[in-house]
Amino acid sequence: MKENPRLYPGLPRDSKRFKELYNLRSSVERCNHRLKNHVMLESLRSSGRKSAGVHFRLCAVVLLAGTIAVNQISVVNKAA
Repeated sequence: MKENPRLYPGLPRDSKRFKELYNLRSSVERCNHRLKNHVMLESLRSSGRKSAGVHFRLCAVVLLAGTIAVNQISVVNKAA
């Protein structure tokens, strides 16, 4: 296990806890991908940490608003 921790992780791969952690990690990776590519967070040009933080928060709000809008449209289409 100490020689190659990637082959033998602390949690067995077929356990429920490992699957929960793996699903959580993949959802975070999808969120990071959306922020970088769709909301253009990767090409951030700002002067200072504070304005970068404001820009990140605005991007997160835009991403959440878009997700809510898409979910509401799909709910309306299912009801119709």
